[in-house]
Amino acid sequence: LQDIDKVCLNQEASSTFLKYDPVLMSNCKSWSQSLNTIKKKNALFIAALEKMQYAQLVFRKGMAEQVDKIVAAISSQQTADTMMMAKESERLPTFLGVVQAYLNEFLSGGK
Repeated sequence: LQDIDKVCLNQEASSTFLKYDPVLMSNCKSWSQSLNTIKKKNALFIAALEKMQYAQLVFRKGMAEQVDKIVAAISSQQTADTMMMAKESERLPTFLGVVQAYLNEFLSGGK
């Protein structure tokens, strides 16, 4: 063990080739973990991207469902009856009012 200490710690300064440098040793230890740190950060970044993509899919699905509901409501028999009961000069404003009511309901979250 003493022979190994002589080489590794260079206690006797017998070798200029192998010299123990505590700062370099400390740096070497931290540098050796750099790749693992990069891998962990990369995995966290990919996980965050996947969460964002999932949120986008949920949003798109919700939007598609709401659009389908609005289209169904606008093309419903009740809307057709409302349009037929309106005067000819009032049909467009009536239709726009119906559409705006459904859009307002959608934008307020159904409240």
